[in-house]
Amino acid sequence: MLLLLPLAAGCATRATVTGKVLHRGKPLETGGVVFLAKDGHTYNGNIEKDGTYTVSKIPTGLAKIAVVVASGPTGGGPPMKVAPGAGKMPEGVQGGSSPAGMTQQGPKIAEQYTDPEKSGLTYEVKSGSQEHDIDIP
Repeated sequence: MLLLLPLAAGCATRATVTGKVLHRGKPLETGGVVFLAKDGHTYNGNIEKDGTYTVSKIPTGLAKIAVVVASGPTGGGPPMKVAPGAGKMPEGVQGGSSPAGMTQQGPKIAEQYTDPEKSGLTYEVKSGSQEHDIDIP
């Protein structure tokens, strides 16, 4: 029994965060939300037409947040999926640029909000399911 204690202590508690992304008080209708967790990995979810998002399996602790607004090459396509990375935003997303072939759709948000290191958006992720709305000026 004591031998299992170190294994249990090493398991990070995971959580699910849901909420709504607002830009100037109105729901964003496309894009993605990226949480940069304390473990250095990114966890993401799509923004739905009503502005809601869900990001699952995030380790507990302080996370930095970014919001990316983009869609398919012709616009109006499905929200983009931001691939998880190891401690950094996926290539082509950091610094506000869209991945190759992607076009901006919807309102243009300030570039700083597309980078979790510069956005100033943070959230203390706790164990279990929780809600956190993101309001971008």
